[in-house]
Amino acid sequence: MSYVRETLAPGEDIVKVAHFNWTYWAPTWIWLFVSILPLCYAAFLSIEDRLPGDPVWVYGISAIPAALGLLGLMSHWIYIITTEIAVTSSRFIFKKGLVSRHSNEVSLNKIEEISLDQTVMGRIFGYGRLILRGTGVGVIKLPDIDNPIEFRRAIEGAKSRLREAPDDREYPASPSKPETPFDPSPNGMSPTAIKATVGSEKKKKKTKLAKRKGQKTFKAPVLPQKLR
Repeated sequence: MSYVRETLAPGEDIVKVAHFNWTYWAPTWIWLFVSILPLCYAAFLSIEDRLPGDPVWVYGISAIPAALGLLGLMSHWIYIITTEIAVTSSRFIFKKGLVSRHSNEVSLNKIEEISLDQTVMGRIFGYGRLILRGTGVGVIKLPDIDNPIEFRRAIEGAKSRLREAPDDREYPASPSKPETPFDPSPNGMSPTAIKATVGSEKKKKKTKLAKRKGQKTFKAPVLPQKLR
């Protein structure tokens, strides 16, 4: 799982890794066994000294199916060791290919449906194929893997844990509101208080000027209650 480990983000862990079932090798091994039968038969005839022609030609022709079977086994083996299927704490990863690499990396939050395609033989031997569908990812079809139900359970469990995990992202703090409303007037005075202060200052100035000129302010006499 070199590719999966290389792409892990800080704090991301591998939850489950999928493996191929042993039956995935069965067709290749059967083909290899059948392909070497002509070579084995030629060797048997050579021991009995009953080869129907030149031994070089007989062995050469008999080795062609064996070489094809061995080539098929090698290609199958390369496909298996270069295919990585895993689920981490935040992603699903499906990578395949050696020289030309192709990978599907999907966030668990985008996976909406996980379908299981399992035949009768798959139920007997414990293998099956998972089909993933999600938002913006289309359809991802996996090859036959071992114990697909357990792997699907691992994906769903990782999704639920990711959904319930607290959000550790840092958001900018909202500006605090002032305890008192903002007053645009100078010295924090309201317009009404400013007018009253200006008016009292003007009255004081007039009174001072009147005193300087010797003027006296006239006050109306207060009449008794009976005269009113």
